Amino acid sequence: MPGVAAGFLFRTDSPVAFVDFFVGNPRAGRAELFRALRDVLLGLEADAKGAGVKMLVGHTRVYSIAKIAKLCGGHAVDGSYYCMAKEL
Repeated sequence: MPGVAAGFLFRTDSPVAFVDFFVGNPRAGRAELFRALRDVLLGLEADAKGAGVKMLVGHTRVYSIAKIAKLCGGHAVDGSYYCMAKEL
């Protein structure tokens, strides 16, 4: 989401890809930022699926990113980091 949030998709030579480095504009409102991060994750997921990726994984220390992953159908495991995974 231009000016509000971004994230990155890292593809490998396997059917697994990684999402990471989510960032948000600190000037954005909480609801706007949450929606933008959700849309970024869904966009990265669509790109991965279109490229033939079968499993999307990531990790974060930020609870709201893990919450977004869960809301988008993924699984998140709590710990000092949240580990996220979604079968595509």
